Amino acid sequence: KPAKFQAMRAVRLAARGFRNLADFELDLPPAGGVFLGPNGHGKTSLLEALYYPVLFRSFRAAADQDVACWDGLGFGITLGIDGDGRQATGDRRSSRQAGRSLVADHLIPDR
Repeated sequence: KPAKFQAMRAVRLAARGFRNLADFELDLPPAGGVFLGPNGHGKTSLLEALYYPVLFRSFRAAADQDVACWDGLGFGITLGIDGDGRQATGDRRSSRQAGRSLVADHLIPDR
């Protein structure tokens, strides 16, 4: 019997200290979005911030310390998702001093 997958949609993205991006909070529209801008202005970094809480790593194969702002102590990414009327929030933080943490709906999942 094939596995049943539930569609989920990202509804909110927030990042602090991530790559070259200014700290931000962004509501993602249901219809989707298009990111336009010159080279080197953060379009790929924005997509990487969206992927990071899903993959728990960079899709560029960078180490956690490589995705933090150049002079920053670490970074944080929060992704809000909605699926079948249920909402959840995942929070990923990495600090040069304290290490990494993952929180899903205010709980630390078993690894």
